[in-house]
Amino acid sequence: MEKSIHRNLLKQQIREAYGQVLFAYSAHLSCVGRIRRRERTVKWLQIGASAITAGGCLSVVVTEETAMAFVSAALSTLTLALASYSKDANLALEGKRHADAAKAFWVMRGHYLSLLTDFDTLSDEKITQERDSLAKQTEQIYAKAPTVDIRSHSDAQRTLKVDSGRPLGEQELSDLLPAYLQ
Repeated sequence: MEKSIHRNLLKQQIREAYGQVLFAYSAHLSCVGRIRRRERTVKWLQIGASAITAGGCLSVVVTEETAMAFVSAALSTLTLALASYSKDANLALEGKRHADAAKAFWVMRGHYLSLLTDFDTLSDEKITQERDSLAKQTEQIYAKAPTVDIRSHSDAQRTLKVDSGRPLGEQELSDLLPAYLQ
């Protein structure tokens, strides 16, 4: 294969890997935001349901209203369900795992940008070595990272303005790169 064609293919492959890493970063970051919002919502619902339950129990004691006893029992059940959900869901740990994955993908993004920046000064052999090393590191991150949900995946598509159902096109890749590398 002609040397210039090979270099162009190498560069294209590295640009695609950069785009995939940036997409993974964006999807995990979206997941973190969604999980943190869900965690806050559940905690506030727990606090609200607990407060209303406590108030309802006190009003039952003071007023001896039967209807208030039923409302308090229902809210107590809701409080128990929320506590059970938050115990089993462990949203804080799930959010941390996605945040760790996003950080790792962000670091890899920087490595790919550095390789693309240095591309014209490196030999084909050095570029291939760096590409293989980065691919291996990226694979390890994917292996440890939790799976993103479909909504976070869609958010990443919207944020990056890409259709991930197919490989990124040349223009999409250029749009994802900093101006100095387009």
